[in-house]
This record gives sequence, structure tokens and C-alpha cells, in this order.
Amino acid sequence: MEEYYPDAKLKTVWQTIWGLCFFILYILLVVILLIFYAVTTEKGLLIAVILISIVEIPTAVLIWLWISSYFKSIKYMVSDDFIRIQKGVFWKRLSTIPFEKVQNVEIHQGPIERSFGLGKILVHTAGYSGQMTAEGIIRGIIDFQKFAAALTDKVKLKISSELVGEKETDFVSILESIRNELIDIKRILSQR
Repeated sequence: MEEYYPDAKLKTVWQTIWGLCFFILYILLVVILLIFYAVTTEKGLLIAVILISIVEIPTAVLIWLWISSYFKSIKYMVSDDFIRIQKGVFWKRLSTIPFEKVQNVEIHQGPIERSFGLGKILVHTAGYSGQMTAEGIIRGIIDFQKFAAALTDKVKLKISSELVGEKETDFVSILESIRNELIDIKRILSQR
């Protein structure tokens, strides 16, 4: 079984996006407070900015640390029969997707991912878990197109080997049935 881990660029992307979100939210709240205090004669602008900072900055730091922990928990394992996705900080999740259930392997790459040379692979199955989204999402693989092609090849190989196995089983069962009929005919003829 081969093991794969996401590239460190993925953590950078996540931390950058969250950092920008918190920075924009912080600036937006401060501007709203400035407008509010410019329109009214209320005092306490500094206190309000300090309260916002007390809440938002520790939250941003906790999310920053959580992203690092979550990133370290991600592992992808690929065998000849299945792909396994492991992740989670507090609640660990281990998903195993058998290749014979895979219907589609899809590639997505947004503008931010593209700028970092990353993409994600969506692994869809036919009603395997009863959900409409992909059962497996593989993120942070640098050569994700090659990885997706390798997964697709494993899926095709697994499906074709099963079809060959079914055909052989059907052929063997037909021959056994014919043999049994011939034995029965021989027994009936020998009794006459």
C-alpha cells in the first residue's frame, strides 16, 4: 500500500485564506465602528476596537493552529483494491473507497489552488454512501493530474479484472452444467 501526504503548500493556502478573511473582517468591523462613532457622539471607540481585537485575534490564532494540526492528520493510502483517506484532529475519520464502486474521478482546480500548483481530486461512487457529493476528496497533491490518472487506471484495471472473472465463472458454470447433463444422460441410457 502506497502512502501519500498533501504538500505543505496546501497548509499555506488554507492559512492564507483564513488570515485574509479575519483581516478583512477586522478592518470591516473597525471601519463600521469609525462610521458609527463619527455619526453619533458616543464615546468608547477605543474600547470597542479593543473588544473586537480580544475576540478576533485569539480566534484567528486558534484557527491558524487548528489548520496546522488538521494538515498533519491528512494521509492518503492507495492499494490495488481501494483508496483510503484518513483525516481529523478531534474526530478522526477513515474512509475506504473500493475501486469497484468508483464511477468517476474528477479534477478541480480553483484560481488560488492554481497559483500554488495544487488541485483536488474528487472520487465519486454510485450510491455507495447515499450522498450526492464526492465520497473522497484528495487535496494538496502537487502532481494531482498524474495521481488522478493513476487512480483511474486502477479503477479500470479492477473493473476489467472483475468482468473477466465473472465471464470465466459463467463459462465454468455452463461447462459444469453441460457435464452434469451428459452424466445424467449417460446414466439414463445405461439403465435401458
